Amino acid sequence: MVKEYLDPRYVFFLEAATKEETIAKIIDSLEPLFDNKGKEIFLKAVREREELVSTGLGMGVAVPHAKASILSDFFIAIAVLKKGVDWGALDGAAVRLVVMIGGPANRPGDYLQILSRLTLALKAEERRKKILQVTEAQEIVDLLAEGI
Repeated sequence: MVKEYLDPRYVFFLEAATKEETIAKIIDSLEPLFDNKGKEIFLKAVREREELVSTGLGMGVAVPHAKASILSDFFIAIAVLKKGVDWGALDGAAVRLVVMIGGPANRPGDYLQILSRLTLALKAEERRKKILQVTEAQEIVDLLAEGI
């Protein structure tokens, strides 16, 4: 179920100075998924989720996520950051790998399953190191898919 949402078109290599800038740049890069109003709605949903508790998992990884009624299906966007960004993670580590998940508000079970499987895949240290070293979007998709 998770692999079908891994798409090299939604893998980005970004420069950003803050968590907020990173989130905004990822959402701006998802042009085919949102019109301008949709971007604003989803950005607000992600920001509200971040206000509850940071999605910085530690280990240099963040998984910002939100549900929104404007989405009819799930998406997974992956960003590798050139330099680490403070995400407020419990371990204090700067984040270089961001995996954003968006999904429809009416499918909470599927949403939690995607979030859980991705989080588990990202806990593997060797996989994280490889993802940060590769330069091709498809390679990142393949590495994540191996762990799911």
